[in-house]
Amino acid sequence: MKRLTLLIALFLIATNVLAQELYSLGATAFDRENANFISETTDDMTPLSTDASFEGGVSVNGSDFKSAGMYINDGPVSSLLYTISPSDMVEIVFRIIPDSTHLGQMTDILVTAGYIDFQTLMTSALSGAGNVESVTPLFFMLDQYNNVLLLPEHWGGDILLPFASTTLQTSQDILLYRGHLESGALFINCYYRLSDGTIVFNRDIMSIVIMPNLFAFF
Repeated sequence: MKRLTLLIALFLIATNVLAQELYSLGATAFDRENANFISETTDDMTPLSTDASFEGGVSVNGSDFKSAGMYINDGPVSSLLYTISPSDMVEIVFRIIPDSTHLGQMTDILVTAGYIDFQTLMTSALSGAGNVESVTPLFFMLDQYNNVLLLPEHWGGDILLPFASTTLQTSQDILLYRGHLESGALFINCYYRLSDGTIVFNRDIMSIVIMPNLFAFF
């Protein structure tokens, strides 16, 4: 299926060699009880206090990781937005700066991505349904074998399979993907999960809209 080929090459490489500046994406932390309802976050869910932070960015055709992006502050959730075309070569990077009380702990690194195919995006736009946020994406996770697995409609921290396990350091850079992407829209979150079920992830979503070359001027 095309929606799977868009995600099939996502992979995680723990590295500390990236020196480039990234966008600040903030951080949200939930205890195990609330983390198990993460797909339907509501105002009733009280986040934990944390000094963790996430950073991220996308390099497009060799650019730095910030110049091709822009922040969208529309509604309760901010988003880092990149608009690219399938012919663009991209690198998608996250940086985890853990909570100071979590340093040295073993953790699972997790990745989820929502995906909306291009036809659905255009159908929504032409029907007057609104913007990307008006369409419900399909959500996938990546496991340690590089399998891209469809998530159920309602999912939480316990259901997410780890891609890797590691010891939390002061700062950890993660290369999620290098290559081309098919048309559609991606909404990416990176997480770390402690042994007690606590989950910490980027508060602001990384959004990538991939427009076919014919539409690249939008």
